[in-house]
Amino acid sequence: TTDLHWSIPSPTCASSCTFSDGHAVTGQSGSYTVTPPAPTSGTTVSYSISCPASSSQTGQTSVTVRVPTASITAAPDRVHSGDSSTITWSATNIDSCSITKNDTAWTTPSGATLTDIPADPSRNVASSSPDTVTSQTVYRISCVNDSGTVVAQAAAQAIVNVIPGFEQF
Repeated sequence: TTDLHWSIPSPTCASSCTFSDGHAVTGQSGSYTVTPPAPTSGTTVSYSISCPASSSQTGQTSVTVRVPTASITAAPDRVHSGDSSTITWSATNIDSCSITKNDTAWTTPSGATLTDIPADPSRNVASSSPDTVTSQTVYRISCVNDSGTVVAQAAAQAIVNVIPGFEQF
């Protein structure tokens, strides 16, 4: 959600003012909480206030809706059983992320369990960890951006395949 604030110098004009979404202005100054539409890539929502009693009393503001993104990669994505792959993840415009390994909480070799990873102050997450792979392994990142009543999610996955081993007879 976002709070829009206004201040109108004339009480006569204030009584006739409305926001572009039809919400009536109440009083010469105040605030109005808006919930922008569900995020889509590059969304910018504009709100304006107009006062028909005075053609000089208009204003406009824009609210940028930040879309959460998430990515996870594995390098290499094909290994021999028992070899290591480096899992790298990042996310933007999020509050927290969790990473699973074959649909269960992933505990890295260093002992960190990657559930509810908090975002930094810029609302980003980025890191990596090596992992030993013995069979096909699916890593998934799921992130949440809780902006008031609108919850947006981002998810991605990386798959590491095991190169078959052959024995000679």
